[in-house]
Amino acid sequence: MVVWAVLQFGFEPVTAALGIGGTILVASPAKAIIGRTWAWNAERGEGAQLDAAAEALNRAVERHWTTEAGRRKQHLVVDRIPVRWDTVHDPRSRTARAGDTRPVTQHGTLDTLIDDYLAQPSRLVIVGDVGSGKTGPCVDLALALCRRADPQRVPVLLQLSTWDPAVSFQDWMVRRITEDYRFLNDTTKYGQGSAMELFLHRRLLPILDGLDELPPEARAQVVRTLRDNTHLPTDTVLTTSHSTGHSA
Repeated sequence: MVVWAVLQFGFEPVTAALGIGGTILVASPAKAIIGRTWAWNAERGEGAQLDAAAEALNRAVERHWTTEAGRRKQHLVVDRIPVRWDTVHDPRSRTARAGDTRPVTQHGTLDTLIDDYLAQPSRLVIVGDVGSGKTGPCVDLALALCRRADPQRVPVLLQLSTWDPAVSFQDWMVRRITEDYRFLNDTTKYGQGSAMELFLHRRLLPILDGLDELPPEARAQVVRTLRDNTHLPTDTVLTTSHSTGHSA
């Protein structure tokens, strides 16, 4: 239309008309409407990209740990190592009876433990001796979380032994996820810095394996981060040995 107008009326009249029209538009109430529409469309686009990133990551995590469960022979009941466990719930939790300050102890099968966590998500610390099979429940839990009908957060199982305390815990998590699932670097599909955005929007559920493999100061730093970082969900999962379980 601009080219047609220039051919019909000449360049100067058209540019003058465009200038006047732009001034009127900026000064009019339409400016606010256009601004709100632009912001809404941008927010909707970013939200859609974040949802797409979460869905893609959830599928990739499920594929990866399904393969790993098969390699570990966790997919067949006959091959699964029996796990004996007890849980001690915080007496301040909503599951405690009023006025009851005693810890509530439960025990059962691994499937029962996972079902209990899914029904009442809360901070879960899996404590056991070195080589006792603590990673196995983490794999099963990650798969159970991925397979929920409407997963709110994507489980990401991370080995704490790969963390360098010289790097902030948050940056390490985001870097590991980006390196393990490189498709998240597709800015066209998932936006800029999608792994960090998933973290900041609390769309990730960290399953942190191997607190006991870190030196004491690093362990304390992990515990402080879990306590103080508001972007980490309260139902983060952590594994450690008996020697460090008490401090965790």
